[in-house]
Amino acid sequence: MPSGSGQLSASCFQWRGVVGVGEARPSASSALGVRAPRANRSDLGRSRTDASSLSGAKPFTKGRAEDEGYGSWLNIPWNVAQVAAVRAFARERRAGDLADNKLIMALCPGLIDTDASHPWFEAMSAAQTPAQAASWPVKLALAPTFDPAFYGELVQLGKVLRWESGMKIAVIGANGRTGRIVVTDAIARGHQVIAVARTDQVSAPDDENLSNARDDVHDADALNHALDGANAVISTLGTGTSRAPTDVYSTGLSNTLGAMKSGGTVKIAVISAVPAGTWAEQPLLQRRIALPILQRFFGASYDDMRRVEAILRETTDIDWISLRPPRLVNKPPKGTYRLGTRPLAKARAITYGDLATALLDSLTRQDLYRHVAYVAN
Repeated sequence: MPSGSGQLSASCFQWRGVVGVGEARPSASSALGVRAPRANRSDLGRSRTDASSLSGAKPFTKGRAEDEGYGSWLNIPWNVAQVAAVRAFARERRAGDLADNKLIMALCPGLIDTDASHPWFEAMSAAQTPAQAASWPVKLALAPTFDPAFYGELVQLGKVLRWESGMKIAVIGANGRTGRIVVTDAIARGHQVIAVARTDQVSAPDDENLSNARDDVHDADALNHALDGANAVISTLGTGTSRAPTDVYSTGLSNTLGAMKSGGTVKIAVISAVPAGTWAEQPLLQRRIALPILQRFFGASYDDMRRVEAILRETTDIDWISLRPPRLVNKPPKGTYRLGTRPLAKARAITYGDLATALLDSLTRQDLYRHVAYVAN
């Protein structure tokens, strides 16, 4: 959708004029006259498309929908496939479309009070009128700009809806300070976790959402086994304050990417560091004083982090995110963080807890895929 054009690509429909009286097209790709790529496992995650209008999806996922009185026209798998097609299509076009101020997204209007809705839904008090449902999409289509966070996402009334309600995330370095928090927070969000660590297991093996894999990232075969079944990977590898030359980051990443490709895992978030970035982008005092001092003492680690980011930039078949935090501090999390693809002003530190949150959040941020980003409190 060129911004301000009045044309909105919503799910697999292309709407013209007043939204709600649209012209249906067979797919997002055919509406734009190009062939869409194949959807991957991430694109086919469990959709929240109908969460606002259905009391439960079990009748549909269990094949009991018609027996329980739902109309045969309610096709949840097709809705999921529509949104998955948009995600797959948008993923390949993102950079060029955003540069041209074009938006591709999936639109979920929510429950609408119409004659067709009343036979199937009892609670209609929160339903919108057709005019209300049309209002926000029309404003979006006619606006001169749009929020880039909408691109490729499922959006309802200006809010991006989570596409995947539960992933299986492999956390590498799960026994480190950040890794332990990532494991705990991921489980709290409803994800399953594979805790990958060289040393003891992270917690008791009877936790139904947690499995443990004892592994060294230098062992490619063991990583293949550890990552089996994972949808995404978060690498919290670290060497602490060691000054010795290391390849744990770069070799670990290479072996991890190999295991991901073998198993079909499609997303990874890794930790880098501010000094591993381009110094020319930093303020003068940082360039002249702080960064040279850090490089002198911990340069071996930063050099390997730079190798990691070089490997990632050459990786085009996996959605990766590299976060560059400043100094990590062992304090209670603030519950908020700043993030951007350019160095952040006054970015002095971030808590381990807030970095863990940013890593988990980044897995569902398509605007960050295949980007390096700075993060700080």
